[in-house]
Amino acid sequence: MLATKNRNPLSAEIKNKVGDILLPLVYTVTDLKSHVKLAHWNLRDPDFYSIHRLLDEVAATVEKGIDEVAERARQLGKVMDVTPSKVGEMSSLPPFPKGLLNRSTACDALLKSLNGTVEGLHKSIDECAEIGDAISTDLLTKVSGELEIYLWLIESHMV
Repeated sequence: MLATKNRNPLSAEIKNKVGDILLPLVYTVTDLKSHVKLAHWNLRDPDFYSIHRLLDEVAATVEKGIDEVAERARQLGKVMDVTPSKVGEMSSLPPFPKGLLNRSTACDALLKSLNGTVEGLHKSIDECAEIGDAISTDLLTKVSGELEIYLWLIESHMV
């Protein structure tokens, strides 16, 4: 059920279905940002500076992705509830390691989180396309493409 009515030209059924696809992504991508920031803050490694700066870029890209997906869900009539407890409950990502992290541990954990997020985006892209929402399909494709660049960059730090 849509939380709010709006003038978006998609049918109420399509808006509701796509909104239900987008909301879990908002939780997962929000959780991904927390993983990136944990690695950013807790990294202790001879390669600290280069990875620390890279993770600033990743966090900014992830934050932009969260905002765009959440705003699309709102355009379709959904209401956001992205409190930390709700994110923890609804995210599909595994827990992130605690404490100080070396490059290997941080990058490995981030690759798992990024890969899980990208896999979820790919599934959602297919679902939105099948439902007939080209705008959401395009948006999720863009967000996925931006995150896939960081999969490659972070993976390149693994020796």
